[in-house]
Amino acid sequence: MNSASSLRRRLRLRDLEMLVVIDDTRNLNRAALHLHTSQPALSRNLAQLESVLQATLFDRTSRGMTPTLMGSRLIGYARQCLATLDRAADDLTALGEGGLGHVTVGTNYSSAAYLLPHAIRRLNEVAPRVQVTVREGAVDSLLEELRARRLDIVIARLGSQAYEAAFATELLFDEPMCVVCGPQHPLVGRTDLQWHDLLAWPWILPPRHTPFRDRLGVLLQEAGMPWPESRVESASILVNTNLLLGTPVLSITPRAVARQQSTFGLVHQLPFDLPNVMTPVGLITLRDQAATSAQERLVECIRDVMQHLDLGGN
Repeated sequence: MNSASSLRRRLRLRDLEMLVVIDDTRNLNRAALHLHTSQPALSRNLAQLESVLQATLFDRTSRGMTPTLMGSRLIGYARQCLATLDRAADDLTALGEGGLGHVTVGTNYSSAAYLLPHAIRRLNEVAPRVQVTVREGAVDSLLEELRARRLDIVIARLGSQAYEAAFATELLFDEPMCVVCGPQHPLVGRTDLQWHDLLAWPWILPPRHTPFRDRLGVLLQEAGMPWPESRVESASILVNTNLLLGTPVLSITPRAVARQQSTFGLVHQLPFDLPNVMTPVGLITLRDQAATSAQERLVECIRDVMQHLDLGGN
């Protein structure tokens, strides 16, 4: 294997594009068409790259081109390099046109859903030409998107994955939780609720393998209680709110979110003292990825609105 300095000298941007396109198409003819070259020329280029690396990058099979272990690893780095160059191009173009570019944010079902709209409104005031894309999902999938550089920022509940070496993590706030039901639920008006009262009803549970669900399991175990009856696992605010309105189910939600929804008569917060064992919400970025101007401005706005919002939900 060549040294890192030799690889930098001999590996071209065109090589990175070639690897990604072959991986996407798994066919040299289709890859050649996409790259506006011929199939023999593409085969020669791939052979030359494999000679430089002294490794086979693709196995040629009856089902097409399949990356080897070495090939898969290099393709991953190629995608990261190309994504970084695309970010740089977008950032520089926006600056040259007097704007600040585009930022993509991932968030999950938490008070982040309450915080982020306030931060975006603030961003629209101070930097109206910044474009923002918001994607919602489970924490593990959001972090994979961040690792693949398809997200710039993740604002989510912090699990163990958020502290991996690849990520820079900033604690934003602790997030008290509460038990909610629909405004017509039979438990509305009760003031002496115990665990057995709550577990007599079906619940909307958080998805499996999420920090939220893991912490709920710890909470129930410490209380000596079984898992609630549940036929639904959901992290969608919209789905959960409509289920609470139409069926006699219970759910756990951040107090800040419950307080906002209760002002519109969408949910009712039950008077049950839920221990605060949930993980805090944080801001997660890639440690080795330079922030764009748009990203920097949005982070500034997040920190600014944090000073004025009551995210504790008291």
